[in-house]
Amino acid sequence: MSRVLYTPSTSTSTPNFQSVLNAALEKYENKTKNRLLTHPLATQLQSCNSPAEILSVLKDSFSDLISVVQEMTGCEIGLIQR
Repeated sequence: MSRVLYTPSTSTSTPNFQSVLNAALEKYENKTKNRLLTHPLATQLQSCNSPAEILSVLKDSFSDLISVVQEMTGCEIGLIQR
């Protein structure tokens, strides 16, 4: 039973890409019992209007992850800056 899980906000998406994306989202949900699109990071990414905004959200999330790992392990993790 196929259902649309994600509808792109612009008309630049091709029908084939959308069907592949929806199939992947459905497979992920079936396997994990979690809806990826309701994850807080997905919500943040959906509100982005440019690649720069997406990179900013991902960078902030990655920084948060590094902080948690460092706290849990006691190891300092160095990041390479571009």
